[in-house]
Amino acid sequence: MNKPKFPISDQDMQILLQKYPFLRYRSAITGKQCYHGKSKNIKYNLYKMFDGHGWENLWKNKYLPRLFIEYDNMSNGEKKVFFIRDVKSKFGTLRIEPSFKKSYVNEWIAEFISSYTCEVCGQEPRYDGFRQIWTTKCWVRHLCKDCARKYLESQTKISDVNKTLDSMQETMTSNNFVYAGATFKETSDGWLERV
Repeated sequence: MNKPKFPISDQDMQILLQKYPFLRYRSAITGKQCYHGKSKNIKYNLYKMFDGHGWENLWKNKYLPRLFIEYDNMSNGEKKVFFIRDVKSKFGTLRIEPSFKKSYVNEWIAEFISSYTCEVCGQEPRYDGFRQIWTTKCWVRHLCKDCARKYLESQTKISDVNKTLDSMQETMTSNNFVYAGATFKETSDGWLERV
């Protein structure tokens, strides 16, 4: 595992886990807390899930702060039963499944942004302001051009790297994103907000 780009001290992690207990790993079926040894989740928790991964910035600095605001606005009863059932990569995108929420827009936005974020280095490539990504076949991964080139060069069966690289490229055709009939525009921190 690579070193985290946005590390957190154990003391700050304890404070974060106390304020946001849903960051502790839980059973997706029972919702009961899982402990990993004596660390009491200081080293192994959802906050640190993408340490060193290309989605670390998306997870820690874009999605979680918005989830923290939603959690702070929940009733005490809702807070007691709220947890994150599952977080995974599926078809090259970030999938987040909370136990319940009134709105799942932030989870959709995180999934969308992850589809245009290099999962190796975290770059969000642009061409003339439009999002761009290179997508692998079979096991789907979204990569920036440099990481896609490195990936292709490591594959012994690829004879023409440049031709394959060109066939992997995808570019968004608009800077406006529509979801469930609502239009979203990008914010200064790279998130999306309803217009």
